[in-house]
Amino acid sequence: MWIGCLAAYYVNVYKIDYIYVIGDDYMERTVVISVRIPRRVKEEIEALGVSIPQFVREAVERELRRRRALEALNWIRENRVEGEEIGFDSLTVIRRMREGR
Repeated sequence: MWIGCLAAYYVNVYKIDYIYVIGDDYMERTVVISVRIPRRVKEEIEALGVSIPQFVREAVERELRRRRALEALNWIRENRVEGEEIGFDSLTVIRRMREGR
């Protein structure tokens, strides 16, 4: 999630680049991405009182995290070693823990 404030900006002949401060001292350059959405979706976002750029930025970052997690899960499934089940019984363990109090 983007945290911080606008630290500096400069104007290039063709575009404006912004440099944001993330956290305490990490600086990251951003790029402009244009997205077309239905007018009703835009109006619903505005009705929530949320900044559209912030809403889109957070949605993109959330989807990126979700896809990375799925990719990691798929890698684990593909690379795990088949073997016997360990026979872990959580019910028995929890009962033992409660009896030990």
